[in-house]
Amino acid sequence: MLASSAAAKPSLRLPALFRQDAALWVLVLINCVLVTAAFYNSVAATLDVWMNSPEYNYGLLVPVVVALMLWRDLGRSAAPQTGGWWGVGLVGFGLLLGLVEALSQTRFPGQVGLFLSFIGIYIAWQGEARSRATWPGLVFLLFGLPMANGIQVILTGALQMASSIGAVALIRLVDIPVLREGNVIDLGPIQLQVAEACSGLRYLFPLATFSFLCAYLYIGHPLKKAVIFLSSIPITIAMNIVRIGVTGLLVDRFGVAAAEGFFHDFEGWIIYCACLVILAVEMKLLCFVGGSDRSLLRRLDLDLPARDHGRATIREGQAWPSLAVAGLALAALLLVVGIGTRAEHAPMRSSFALFPREIGAWRGVEAPVDDESLRALNATDHLSVNFVRNEGELVNAWIAYYSSQYSGNAAHSPLVCMPGGGWQIEQAQETTLTFSRDGTTTVIPANRIIIAQGSTRQLVYYWFVEGGAIVTNEYHAKARLFANAVMENRRDGALVRFVAPINGGDIAAVDTQMQSFIGELLPVLPAYLP
Repeated sequence: MLASSAAAKPSLRLPALFRQDAALWVLVLINCVLVTAAFYNSVAATLDVWMNSPEYNYGLLVPVVVALMLWRDLGRSAAPQTGGWWGVGLVGFGLLLGLVEALSQTRFPGQVGLFLSFIGIYIAWQGEARSRATWPGLVFLLFGLPMANGIQVILTGALQMASSIGAVALIRLVDIPVLREGNVIDLGPIQLQVAEACSGLRYLFPLATFSFLCAYLYIGHPLKKAVIFLSSIPITIAMNIVRIGVTGLLVDRFGVAAAEGFFHDFEGWIIYCACLVILAVEMKLLCFVGGSDRSLLRRLDLDLPARDHGRATIREGQAWPSLAVAGLALAALLLVVGIGTRAEHAPMRSSFALFPREIGAWRGVEAPVDDESLRALNATDHLSVNFVRNEGELVNAWIAYYSSQYSGNAAHSPLVCMPGGGWQIEQAQETTLTFSRDGTTTVIPANRIIIAQGSTRQLVYYWFVEGGAIVTNEYHAKARLFANAVMENRRDGALVRFVAPINGGDIAAVDTQMQSFIGELLPVLPAYLP
């Protein structure tokens, strides 16, 4: 009798409301709203990039294409819809990055967390099996994720240099005299600056996105799909070289107007269309490699799923992962609201306008910086002074101070910008400088590099100041900035750089005078870089 009663006892069941498709859709919608609210700043920053950055002007189309890809692949999948706990873990990790963003006001971690959270919502909703069957759409969503500014700066510099070198080689093929100094192409009476906007990123990001979509639709061996996608990189570089080279030829023939305004923009569209044509030709050629069907149109899987084909089998309990996501998202939203907008800690400091122009035996003369460079620098305060001691002893002191460093508004390594200015880096090393003053010994880390441009050579010392601490590595500086922002809500930092010409090739003598100057200036810095 007891056994019979135990067998008849009903098992714990999910409420019938959550076993219905419509209710599950509502739950997923609630999750999306909660995550969007928790990542409000990241959503706003991403939309701002999509709307205003030429590199990501395709971004608004990414969610639309993702939805079509997922709908198409879900309609072809017979895998059961079970709900996925891996998605809960992914949402949890994404929300953790969102909390880091709320504490540090650092854009990129929050944007990564936003995208990962939406992918996690999908996995929690559909389950791991159906997510594996529809993975291309989830990966495609990441093409809308704006790249971290530090990585984009490095990538931009590398593409600028490659494009400049290639364009000069192309111009020389038609017997036009041309010289190159970094990213400046010298055509004699006219100099052509290969700016950041001409690096090729405006082609690379949208072309890579479109290439992935083409690889997704292409019917063929996975290796062919990989070739289609990865070829976007060399196509972009090659065609950007052609664009800059052709611009140089037009400037040489018709003047600088050929590189400005309508002609510049129209030329950009022509080159991008040429990139698409090259990609289409490449896909057509791949049709001749293996297989019998050489029609590119038939090699593209453009069929939509049949009506009701592959409708998922709904399993009981599949809503629990989505319910867990809702709980995590609600908790994260409450934490973000609780954190609120913390008052940023801005230490008191003196303006560089008050910086002494006489330091020991050194006398300073202003070294003005052009307005365009200052706008690109976007620093809160800066110092640019040439200090002279005796005849032939000169040190340029350059300090860029940022009271609040955010994405795209922070100190950058000279190793990135100096090659773009035509300087070749002959030596680069980390070292330590030791100074003794009034019985006190001070040891600081520094970067020491030797740069050359033609017959001119210079010795450079530089370091970063993050929250009052001196660091030499740019990535260490970013990590310290991040830690300071989270722990102290402090985001101030600076780049300190000293440059001296190497006259007569006596590096040791210049090094001695440089260190002598730094030793005398060092006690003055804390008032300006607290």
